[in-house]
Amino acid sequence: MSRPGSAARQILKQRLVRSLRVLALLLTLAGCVGCATMAEQGLLPEVQARQAPAVSLGPEFSVQDNMPLGYNAEAKAVVTRDGHGHVFVIDKERAVHHIEIAGTDVLRRETIGVVTGAPSGFSRPDAVEHPPGSLRLVAGDKMFVRSETGVWAEIKGNRCERFVPVGEDLLCTFIAKGEDLGAPTRTDWLVGWFILIPVALPREVQAEKLVIAQDSPDGWTILAVLDPEATLSARSDYVLGADRSGLQFLYRSSGGSSWFLIGGGPYGGGFVGGDSSDQHISYARVDYATLFQRTPDSDAGTKDHPAGWLRVAGSPLPAPPFADRWPAKAFAKEFWRDPLDRRFTVNGASGNIESLFHLTFTIRDGGRTLGGLEQPWVAVRLSGDRWVPGVDIVAADDLPDPGYRWGRDWRALIRSDVHGHNHVLLESSRKGSFDICYFVKGAAGWSAPIVLGGNLPPFALRDLALGDKGNAFAVWKDRNDTVKGRWISPQK
Repeated sequence: MSRPGSAARQILKQRLVRSLRVLALLLTLAGCVGCATMAEQGLLPEVQARQAPAVSLGPEFSVQDNMPLGYNAEAKAVVTRDGHGHVFVIDKERAVHHIEIAGTDVLRRETIGVVTGAPSGFSRPDAVEHPPGSLRLVAGDKMFVRSETGVWAEIKGNRCERFVPVGEDLLCTFIAKGEDLGAPTRTDWLVGWFILIPVALPREVQAEKLVIAQDSPDGWTILAVLDPEATLSARSDYVLGADRSGLQFLYRSSGGSSWFLIGGGPYGGGFVGGDSSDQHISYARVDYATLFQRTPDSDAGTKDHPAGWLRVAGSPLPAPPFADRWPAKAFAKEFWRDPLDRRFTVNGASGNIESLFHLTFTIRDGGRTLGGLEQPWVAVRLSGDRWVPGVDIVAADDLPDPGYRWGRDWRALIRSDVHGHNHVLLESSRKGSFDICYFVKGAAGWSAPIVLGGNLPPFALRDLALGDKGNAFAVWKDRNDTVKGRWISPQK
């Protein structure tokens, strides 16, 4: 038997929900009556005039059929010096697969091993050819090496997350435990309400740090530690790239405090919660000359090389000047959901950091406003820790043809090649069908998109490997759990 008044309250609640829905619909219609996309209004003439890139597309082919992958699965593609493509994927059972391709021919498919975890929660595989003819792979908590004989071997005790070759040296980066580095301690708090009872639980934590290590006969030796004196912890989503004179980083750092609310009442209980700690996106640079001057004897340090490693201080990234209503902390929170290593890339030729943004917020580009109801994809860049003025529109609705839509795509990808060209993979939708599209920016600016393949699920897995000779190898997964591939070569 219901309590007195409960039925009336339920009716009022339902009416309120319906009223809010109607109001939201009316506001949407009022805002869109008579409106058109920027392309339909002729506001993007420089984008409408773009031509397809001067590339030759190879045929689309199947890299691997029937490969069930989780929603958050990642792939890594590599082009080796012999011109072969390599694809590494971790499936739902945590098995690591390797597929080697020459042209459109699959030379081998093999399962290398099974990963049981990941350093610091990191799960994206990374691979590199080093030295020439030899492949190295990090996947989850494992490292594997394939010699020139083609045999894979596991390297025990892996901590690496990313590789970066520097000449004949091979470096890797990873998140190290604070207690291993003597990092400072902070207090994280779990605070909230359990029905009517307040809760506040402190926890002492040593800050985790992003480190650079060098491969040696004795294992991986730490060369440098980023922000060793800061109390915030570095997170595993970071950008790493090399230019002519050093390494550049963009990385997240945060505390570990959180809040929650568990309640009850006439309409039932519920749970809400979230992160309440400081969050930053920081920039750091390490020159090769400074990095390799470390003291090899860990007992003999200098002011800048205590315990044999270099101290590197990063600087918080400011909010972009074109988003003047967004303070740096709000900017960091806005991009906390998206993978930094897919949105930013170090251009080794120019030394800039190139970035790809989906405008979920409003910015000012010269005399026009971008963002709001229509959310184009734009490219911006950093020079060191400072934003370079100017915004390039990469993709906007109804371009290159009416009906194209470029929505939120957390797997969107930007990469730079050795010649300084920027390459982008974006997912477009037309009448409920999703395609994988390719853009490139050369000396003449951004190209129009070309479609590489269709029949994709939303937010399809993808990667793009760039070869030294200007060719590229794109891979993606379609709705049938088939990993597809396609070569992209410059026109001769």
